[in-house]
Amino acid sequence: MSEILSLIAKLKSEGIFIALDGKALRVESENGPINDDIRQTLKSNKPEIIRVLKEKQRRPYLTPGCDLAIPFDSDPRYLWWLSRGMRLTDIRKELKRLVN
Repeated sequence: MSEILSLIAKLKSEGIFIALDGKALRVESENGPINDDIRQTLKSNKPEIIRVLKEKQRRPYLTPGCDLAIPFDSDPRYLWWLSRGMRLTDIRKELKRLVN
């Protein structure tokens, strides 16, 4: 899993963002079309990338547009609007961790 997370982070640093769109991968690039090497890497790792992204979606995450998304089926500690949610200080720490 760490290999896939490293791949996603590397692509993100190059301006390439990957997200789930249903059961498919959605790839957005700030720098125009992606090259064939990246396309092949994504294709050959697609099942594992989808698994990692699904797991990641259970926690708050940043969308390709850098919006914070908090799925309703997340761990309840991330749902601070519920009575047993996180404290504000914990939310800040978690958001900083997500951004970095």
